[in-house]
Amino acid sequence: GCCVGSFLNVVIWRLPLGMSLSVPASHCPKCGTDIKLYDNIPIIAWLVLKGKCRACRVSIPPRYIIIEAITGFLWLAIMYSGKYYQLPLSQVFAALILTSVIVAASLIDIETRTIPTQLIYFGISFALMFALAFPESQLLSSAHGLFEIQPTYSFLSDFNPRLRSLFHCVINISIAYIFMFLCAKLGKRVFGQHTINCDPPEIGRAH
Repeated sequence: GCCVGSFLNVVIWRLPLGMSLSVPASHCPKCGTDIKLYDNIPIIAWLVLKGKCRACRVSIPPRYIIIEAITGFLWLAIMYSGKYYQLPLSQVFAALILTSVIVAASLIDIETRTIPTQLIYFGISFALMFALAFPESQLLSSAHGLFEIQPTYSFLSDFNPRLRSLFHCVINISIAYIFMFLCAKLGKRVFGQHTINCDPPEIGRAH
């Protein structure tokens, strides 16, 4: 989870700038020195280096270690919940991936007041393909009885389980979209619409 958090730091910085997530490799924004593998170990490397670049000693923002720690904690919580409630592995895996997407989207939103459409398209595509490949991922049930199986809809009873799972996924995505749409409309009415003028991004800075 912390390793994924380290990658999310790259996503959070590069995606809004339209930069590649893989090229160039992680490097110091000040001196341009490539970050060695042993200096890229989540949390530990930041603590060992005392939050500074090994080459030029420029400060590394604490945001990086915070995101790594938060993502690691969320992954741990999801894995523990999956074991405690005896959820199918597919549900746990889907929760890990989509939670990571939410972390990236949230931090980008905080910093830029935007959410890249690439994250939205990835999340929707992943959910649809995963529902088709693993039908059990769309059934909210647990051994402890805290969740109930989603309605089966009688007209779908004769359909293939994968198609029923895909239908549930589409319904869930539609509900989420409607909820966010209403939140956006309500927010504009309550807080009004404002234009925020931001400084041009520093293209040279990279993780």
